[in-house]
Amino acid sequence: MAAPGHYLRTCIAWAFYDWANSAFALIFMAAVFPFFYQAMVERSLAAETGSAQVRVEAPPPAGEEEAAAVDPAASRGMAYWGFTAGIAVALIALLAPIFGSVSDRSRSRKKFLALFALVGMAGCVGAAFVPAESWLLASLFYIVGDVGFAGSIVFYDALLPHFARPRDLDRISTAGYALGYLGGGVLLALNLWWITCPGDWGMPDGDFAIRVSFLSVALWWGLFTIPLLLWVPEPEAAPGGGKERGWAALTAGFRQLAATAGKLRRYKVAILFLVAFWLYADGVGTVQKMAGTYGKAIGFDRDNLITALLLTQFFGVPCAFAYGWAARWIGAKRAVLLGLVVFMLICTGAYFMQNVTHFYILALAVGAVQGGVQGLSRSLYAGIIPRRLSGEFFAFFSVMSKFAGFLGPILFGWLALGASRLPILAVGVLFLVGGVLLLLTDIDQGRRAAAAEDRAWGEGEG
Repeated sequence: MAAPGHYLRTCIAWAFYDWANSAFALIFMAAVFPFFYQAMVERSLAAETGSAQVRVEAPPPAGEEEAAAVDPAASRGMAYWGFTAGIAVALIALLAPIFGSVSDRSRSRKKFLALFALVGMAGCVGAAFVPAESWLLASLFYIVGDVGFAGSIVFYDALLPHFARPRDLDRISTAGYALGYLGGGVLLALNLWWITCPGDWGMPDGDFAIRVSFLSVALWWGLFTIPLLLWVPEPEAAPGGGKERGWAALTAGFRQLAATAGKLRRYKVAILFLVAFWLYADGVGTVQKMAGTYGKAIGFDRDNLITALLLTQFFGVPCAFAYGWAARWIGAKRAVLLGLVVFMLICTGAYFMQNVTHFYILALAVGAVQGGVQGLSRSLYAGIIPRRLSGEFFAFFSVMSKFAGFLGPILFGWLALGASRLPILAVGVLFLVGGVLLLLTDIDQGRRAAAAEDRAWGEGEG
């Protein structure tokens, strides 16, 4: 067993990758890039129709004034954004199981994590240099960035059950999300400062500052990935793996992927959990990616929306830590179910909200439960799968979340074409059905099955 100091350093180094990649999750998925992209779409539509240049932001709605009906031009931008986000996650859903299997067989989880992180950083850098009305090119760079982000998460999650003690899984996983909230929030606060006051930083205007913020995401991501690469040990390959190299490893990965579905049949609890997770993760991902553009489409000011998302980040830090501790008292499953109830109330409130104060209240509610639901879902799953196949099984975990992330934004975008508030209300159904299935999932039985499998392969629980 590792010395206490070494174990703590490993846990912190692993969790800091959440700090690193959350800059992309917040600034590209939710807070800055969606508004930048939506404005590009509106400019392009204005140029095509020969109408006057559209405003980059909606007219200031004065905090307590009622929001107008969904603006058609903003609705089109919201729809295109939904389609772009959906395509990105569909691609990673197809790639994740293949590379997850390869990582298990070739002892290369950290190498693949670094590779995908570099791809994500390249998408950030590319987005910083997109011409003003080239929304299709912006879509391409976002897709590249999201594929890199999501791909790296497959290998990041797969490291967790190899170094974390079983009793620490919930706390370490939620600590990662808490650090992610804090790290993303710190960089977003800095970005918001130079976007709103570019002159203070020697920048010519807000558009230039926005583009610099994309470069800052790449730098932040790369810098804070270093602790994981240095101090988190690379797990051993799965039995029978580790000998393949290059093309042989890839073809072995395809063969292994074909066998994974059969293996999953032996873990009925894991299957039921994955289906439940597929549904409610769809809801969480859709809320995260579409909240800002939804708020803008119904008339809220961009700066107010970004500030609300920043509030979500910082409020989410203590709440995510609290979730990790609460799981020890009421159980991780009950804590997740509580969060899903809150998400259903959030979706209902978002359908009826009329002013920006309502948006701030809902942002706080999201911050209270989002990190806990995501972190505890990761640790619940880590506890019901065999550690020797963590990369392979976490790839399927990622596939479920990514296919969910594909369907949610696409559905949201399709409904948004009708300039309707209906999409956000429909998301609540996903939390309801996913919660019911999670309620039916016997987590204790799943843990016993996974432990028995590990013992059979001589690993035990360390």
